[in-house]
Amino acid sequence: MRVLSVTLIFIFTLVGVAFPKNTSVSELSNPYIKIFDAGTELPLSGAKVRFQCVRDCESNQKTKFSLSNKAGIVKNPFTGVVEVQISHIGFRTIIDTLSLNTTKFYSLEPTDIHLQTVVTTGELSTQSIQKSLFKIRSLDKERIQNQQAQSVRDLLTKELNVRVNQDNVLGAGITLQGVSGQNVKILIDGVPVIGRTNGNIDVNQLLLSAVEKVEIVEGPMSVLYGSDALGGVINIITKTKQDEAFETTFTNFYESIGTYNSDVRIGYSKEGLNASLTGGRYFFSGFNPGNETRFQLWKPKEQRFVDWQVQNKFSDIVLRYDGKYFDETLLNRGEPRAPFRETAFDDVYKTKRFTNSLFFSTSFTPQQFLNITSNHSYYNRTKNSFFKDLVTLQEQLTENPLDQDTTIFTSYMSRGLYSNDQITTWLKLQLGYDLFSETMSGGRTINSEQTMTDIAGFGNISFVPTDNLIVQTGFRYAYNSLYDAPIVPSITMKYDPIENITFRASYARGFRAPSLRELFFYFVDFNHNIQGNPNLKAEQSDNIQVSGVITFKNLENVFKIEPTLFYNDIRNQISLAQQGSTLFSYINVGKFKSKGMTTTLSYFRSNVTASFAASYIGRLNEFFEENTSFPEFTYTPEFVTTLSYLAPISELNFSIFYKYTGELPIITKSPLGTISQGFIGAFQSLDVNVSRNFFDNLLSATIGVRNVFDVTNVVASGIQNGNPANFHNASTTSLPFGWGRTFTTTLRFNL
Repeated sequence: MRVLSVTLIFIFTLVGVAFPKNTSVSELSNPYIKIFDAGTELPLSGAKVRFQCVRDCESNQKTKFSLSNKAGIVKNPFTGVVEVQISHIGFRTIIDTLSLNTTKFYSLEPTDIHLQTVVTTGELSTQSIQKSLFKIRSLDKERIQNQQAQSVRDLLTKELNVRVNQDNVLGAGITLQGVSGQNVKILIDGVPVIGRTNGNIDVNQLLLSAVEKVEIVEGPMSVLYGSDALGGVINIITKTKQDEAFETTFTNFYESIGTYNSDVRIGYSKEGLNASLTGGRYFFSGFNPGNETRFQLWKPKEQRFVDWQVQNKFSDIVLRYDGKYFDETLLNRGEPRAPFRETAFDDVYKTKRFTNSLFFSTSFTPQQFLNITSNHSYYNRTKNSFFKDLVTLQEQLTENPLDQDTTIFTSYMSRGLYSNDQITTWLKLQLGYDLFSETMSGGRTINSEQTMTDIAGFGNISFVPTDNLIVQTGFRYAYNSLYDAPIVPSITMKYDPIENITFRASYARGFRAPSLRELFFYFVDFNHNIQGNPNLKAEQSDNIQVSGVITFKNLENVFKIEPTLFYNDIRNQISLAQQGSTLFSYINVGKFKSKGMTTTLSYFRSNVTASFAASYIGRLNEFFEENTSFPEFTYTPEFVTTLSYLAPISELNFSIFYKYTGELPIITKSPLGTISQGFIGAFQSLDVNVSRNFFDNLLSATIGVRNVFDVTNVVASGIQNGNPANFHNASTTSLPFGWGRTFTTTLRFNL
């Protein structure tokens, strides 16, 4: 693979990067095309033009690219019959065939392509992103491929306001707007993902091979999505459509640390029927910084998965069935035991996920929609400890039964949505229901098995008094088998005072019932005493968010400024806390608040996409009233920069992803009542990728460098076993961040 990477670099170097110069009509000896803006009837510069030779071309190169100059002119590089494709940000794409020695003029119809990204999360119906009531970030397939992201964790590590917390056994959890763990709801096509370990969904296990895009909504979405959505929602949307009758995509990813990922997707589409099958194997050999030992800080693991999907359209009815199977094996090898180092203890963690989903959608009129989703999900995580003979390589289960564990989650879910986008010219309506039942079972569950059921009804009413103002009010009422759930309200406003300026403001209340693990988990042995708490109160929250979008456009460029202010107030927040010398239990710690501001600057051109984003988030010091020598809020800055540039002639695509995460202060309290301040140190990360398509997109190749600054650990104090804690002898330590600088290669064959 290293030889392959070097070969690709050599190929890219030979291709080079060429920049076209402006050309006047008088300079043209060959036929040319001239491009106009159909709206203004002015010449359109910066349009990307792809010339594909059909026949009778003298050049051996069959495809060439160029950009239109200030006069809207592009010289035809071929003499034969040529297919021409013309595209420009903010305009509809044109495809045409030019005969021999033909000069032709084209008018491109304006659109808002840079704002045309379609979003579904939280909406009454599918909307373009500029019409969405909510501030939504959409990370599309192009972004996923440019970043060479293999999992949701990879993708979110370069996102603003998202902090990835890595546990090398339990996996990776995320923090959104300063709110973490159980309070961030993760969905796949609107279906909740189950199987939280230590309160988090392991986003390392959410792979992106069959994913079309990932949508992020910050702030409470409890009206639409119920419990767990206090901090926000991340909705992973799979690919359901394709352009060709048959499609086969084979992808091979290699990372120099010892990662080998391969997957294949086969798709079929004909007359409303879409079917696909995706499968693959991802393997990581493990890594330990410093001296090579049998124990590895980053655990070896193997992931295998199969996704299948069938969708058919009957008149106005669309039916889709999705099935997903995921299997992961993670190995935690122990150090050889003294004195002869011929034996060791190993732990093996196995995770299985299996889901079946059925989606039904129909439209009664162009304004009335009905969507029903049904799902069954199964999650199984086992932990087995083995005594291994390193000479004979034989192994056997350890004799202590507490070394072995199995945790199983199963869920049943049904969700229905009726939307009417035009009851009258000024009124829209959405009504829905949610049925969700989850069961946890295993040896560390009180009474071996526990179940929680939630039945809810919700609705949103949108008032549209003028063309540039919409106000939506919503509510949710639920019955919970273990808790009295309150009525959850929300109000959201979107106002466009003038063209290219948008304001959004929202207030939302959130609700989260304690999870089954927090209520009924029980694990006691010589080293552990962790017990659930059936007396926990439900969490409730309030969120206020104000944002704006200011857009500047001309014939060639689009520039956007997006400022945002937010405030979160969570009451009765649940946390694992020390209740005695050895006893740990889940308790309602009181209140948690976060507030902050973010600003995003974005620039778009036909071949350039760039953004710079910054945030400053404060988190409440819950011990402020006990010790005012520490500030009431502690703040953390973040900066994110992304850049994608497509060289017009060589078609090399350069991508840069940079993130700076500032120091995170932590105020902690010891069992003896001493309050002190710790921190997680600042760090930065930079990834650089170069990609190119070959043979008319038959082959896509990407090479890159991850973690250019070679960061492996983050300095921290007041941290013990990965949790904030303070003891009199607390000392500075470090937390794992990554495995240092690595080199990556992706080869993707599109048949």
